[in-house]
Amino acid sequence: REGQYLWQRRVGGDNGIYKLEARTGDFVGSITGGPWSIGDDHRGLAHNPNNDTFYVREWEEGVVCQIKGDSWNSPGEVIDQWDLDVRIADLAYHPIADVLAVVTCDRPDMVYLIDAESGSIIAEFLHPSAGDYEWGYVGAGCDFDVDGNLWLTFCAYGENILYLVETGLGAIGGWLGWNPRSGEIPPGGSMDITVTADAAKLNPGKYASNVVLVTNDPDNQSISIPVIADITKLPTITEVTVSPSMGEPPLEVSFHAAFECSDVPVASYWWDFGDGNSLEAVDAVNTYDLPGMYTATFTVTDMLGGKADTSFLIDVRWLPHATVDPERVDVTLPSNATVTKTVTIGNVEGNSPLMFSAAAKRGERPLIAMPERIGVSTSPDAVTAEGLYAPLESEIVERLTSAVKSSGMGDVILSWRVPLPIARPWGIGFDEFNETLWISDPGSMADHVVMPDGTHMGMIFDTPWATAFPADMAYDRNRSLMWQVNVQGDNGIYALDPETGDVVMKIASGPWTAKSQRGLAYRDDDDTFYIGGWVQDIIYRIKGPSWDMPGEVLEQWAFPVGIAGLAWHPSGVLWVSSNADPDMIYGIDAASRTVVAQFPHPYGGFYSGAGLALNPDGNLWVVSPKNHTVYLVNNDMPISRGISIHPVEGIVPEGLTLDVTVTIDAAEINNPGNDVRSYLEFLTNDPLQPALYVDVDTHIEEEPSFAEVNVSEPIGEPPLSVVFDAVVAPGAGPIADVWWDFGDGSPVVHGLHVEHVYTEVGTYEASIHAMDDSDVEVSQSIMITVKWLPLLEVHPEKIQEVVSYGTPGQQDTLYVTNSGKGSMEFGISVVGDGLSSAISLSHTSGLLLPGNGDSVLITFGSSELPPGIYEGTLVVTSDDPRRPKIEIPVMLKVDLPPAIMLMDPKDGDRWTGEQKIRWTASDPDDDVDTLAIVLYWSRDGGEWHEIAKGLANTGSYMWNTASVGLGGDAFRVRIVATDPAGQSAEIISEPFTIINDAPTAAFSFSPSPVTVTSIVEFVDESTDDGEIVAWHWEFGDG
Repeated sequence: REGQYLWQRRVGGDNGIYKLEARTGDFVGSITGGPWSIGDDHRGLAHNPNNDTFYVREWEEGVVCQIKGDSWNSPGEVIDQWDLDVRIADLAYHPIADVLAVVTCDRPDMVYLIDAESGSIIAEFLHPSAGDYEWGYVGAGCDFDVDGNLWLTFCAYGENILYLVETGLGAIGGWLGWNPRSGEIPPGGSMDITVTADAAKLNPGKYASNVVLVTNDPDNQSISIPVIADITKLPTITEVTVSPSMGEPPLEVSFHAAFECSDVPVASYWWDFGDGNSLEAVDAVNTYDLPGMYTATFTVTDMLGGKADTSFLIDVRWLPHATVDPERVDVTLPSNATVTKTVTIGNVEGNSPLMFSAAAKRGERPLIAMPERIGVSTSPDAVTAEGLYAPLESEIVERLTSAVKSSGMGDVILSWRVPLPIARPWGIGFDEFNETLWISDPGSMADHVVMPDGTHMGMIFDTPWATAFPADMAYDRNRSLMWQVNVQGDNGIYALDPETGDVVMKIASGPWTAKSQRGLAYRDDDDTFYIGGWVQDIIYRIKGPSWDMPGEVLEQWAFPVGIAGLAWHPSGVLWVSSNADPDMIYGIDAASRTVVAQFPHPYGGFYSGAGLALNPDGNLWVVSPKNHTVYLVNNDMPISRGISIHPVEGIVPEGLTLDVTVTIDAAEINNPGNDVRSYLEFLTNDPLQPALYVDVDTHIEEEPSFAEVNVSEPIGEPPLSVVFDAVVAPGAGPIADVWWDFGDGSPVVHGLHVEHVYTEVGTYEASIHAMDDSDVEVSQSIMITVKWLPLLEVHPEKIQEVVSYGTPGQQDTLYVTNSGKGSMEFGISVVGDGLSSAISLSHTSGLLLPGNGDSVLITFGSSELPPGIYEGTLVVTSDDPRRPKIEIPVMLKVDLPPAIMLMDPKDGDRWTGEQKIRWTASDPDDDVDTLAIVLYWSRDGGEWHEIAKGLANTGSYMWNTASVGLGGDAFRVRIVATDPAGQSAEIISEPFTIINDAPTAAFSFSPSPVTVTSIVEFVDESTDDGEIVAWHWEFGDG
């Protein structure tokens, strides 16, 4: 193992050693080449972290090579080698003892401990499997554990056993050590070995280990000496207060401390005040007579020498004393007026010069309340700051909460519960390039990528580099990297690739890494970071990667609130989220380190403050681990317009005052008819009055307004006559005058209702003006366009088409015409989800000169379009102001054909005379009653003859078969059914017979016999198998 990586030997192939990420097993890199990789029988590998070298077995049996690691200039190059005449299975290196362990796969299997510097064997013993497998050849892998003992495996088939063997080499970076580690004792002599137990590396409790002497005494080759350490708990300082920590000499300071000694009785405790005075007490008072910076330290020790201490800085110096007068300014003025006021900054009672800077800000002056620290951090990897601070008074919390106004500072813009699989959200960062949020989860030790609406993107990055947990984040827009705090371990900050989550670089040097931190913010203007946490409650500003010494502290200051998250606003404000009772969010002016804003955490609880990030619009992303929620909070970054201050900074000598001129411009404030609340902020070097405020209440009188402004024709052709009309509402004073300016150079006309004629083509800005008795003028403009206009016409204005299902698209034409006097641009769009997929246009836009037209080819349907009715609209738009849009209703039917079945005649039927033809016709998308039926007959497959057409779909028709003439046995009937769209279906019967024999002629007459003068009556008595349709008489007399 090398840090967070595992190296593994490859058997075969390039016989190299491969670097793997320990948490994931991902391939990271490799070292190949060199004589040690030749051949095909390679097993052993060990890493020396003292110089980043590896021990490998060379292909020649029994040769051990020491090669360069990947931090060297030529990784894999052989540095040293020595012969070891055994069959090597694996290697392991002890970095404290400088001993190389060698496991053999031989008969018998052995374990050798070799001095890595000389290559000589200092101890050897049988592999622990030798008792069960005395024939050998089962030795395999080995590695040292943290106690310096040796893990061994063996490769017998079907066995799964690990052995942990005591070596006596001592822990690797552990608590037990001895000196000397080797030596030579003459006969009859002795040697003292000093055994050291380092309790600083252990937690309280009982520990057991052994010091093992390996000798050349054949009767005592190994002597094990047990070492038992009972580690007691150090004294714990549970509470410390110092008040005041700053002031003028002589400064009387009260000190208080509390502690616990649970395992060992206390021996002593005392205050060292840093001025040469000390006192053995938990409560003390000390007076500092001279200016200076003093370090006061409380120390407690137990009977075993265990010690705990904590320190505070006491700043004793001559101070300015800042005052401001007045503390409130009230003004009322018209919307066009300016007023000047004077505010006096005083240092009358000060003993050193007062420096100040001034700014005007919109809104209420901030209410600032800092919690009192009552505890000392004893758990550097804790996820809350509980126990470190006294709760704020409920009255102050209520005032802070009531100060949060809708759409103001502290108001929640957006919130959502973190998506699964995030279990406990903590750190947060906004990736400005990808517009995504990163949220860390201490439970799974991973970072999750989430959309600003709370949707998980499925991207999860493990954080194997994190020790206790990955905390707050800050986006580096200079390098497009996400930086994140490692809690515990090296306490550094890690730069992560937003696409992969891989570590690109890190900064882990500087005094700020001595304790675990939580919050992180990045300044892209100078490539620096702010970092801090509740363990120290110090905010550090450190150098970024482009500086000469990344991580070096540029400045630092105490901010005792339970620092959890940080975010930098480019206006110069550092935002801090606290983990306290209750949780708060503070805005700090970075130049003066003064709190300029404060509001409660949106969760509204305690000890749930965590990460903080800046949204691109300047608002804050805030995390609450307790209710698993992310908030976007309005921070209002209050900067007021319309109020100017002169001078904006200065120095007031001790004993004097300075007048500051405040100018209020109602026009620039631009909020007539309303009360505007602002405040003046004076930041000073007075530590007792670091910020002074003056409330500024400005009432701007209401100005005239226009209730209605109307024009008859805002666009038209010359000469264009326009009627203007308006209704004016007075403001604080009565209306003195109203006039219209037509924008064409003509004289203004006074009055509310006027008429004006524009004779020339052009675009004119007409405006109405109203003025009250305070000369407050308001105006409103209307654009008048005079030009030759086009006239949009289309044909047809309604489209209905039917196409047969499965056939290629049917085409029609839409005609777009410009009948006006000006050129016209037009566009065509298809509205309707169904219709847009059912039709296509040859083109969708064009330019038409006056009197011209354009033909747009419309293709309806396609062979793949499903059957059904598609409805929508063709919207034709143009720059014709009188008819800017024409909507053409469109209905397209993709029609399915009808179906028909023939019941009679049937195959082989014998018909004669009148017979009923019977059928059943249906249609999937039309009413069956709308189908039209046509009947035909044919003889012997010849020509089709019409029986009847235009028949209703009644299902039957009575047909006189005699109409076919001569009968026969090869007749067929054909039936055609047609739907309203013209789709048709037909069916032809099987052959059938029509019997139609020739008639038998016969008649009778009377009287008989006939005389010349007789009138004879003839009666037809002919017969037939059908209906006789024609006959004639011949009487024989010509």
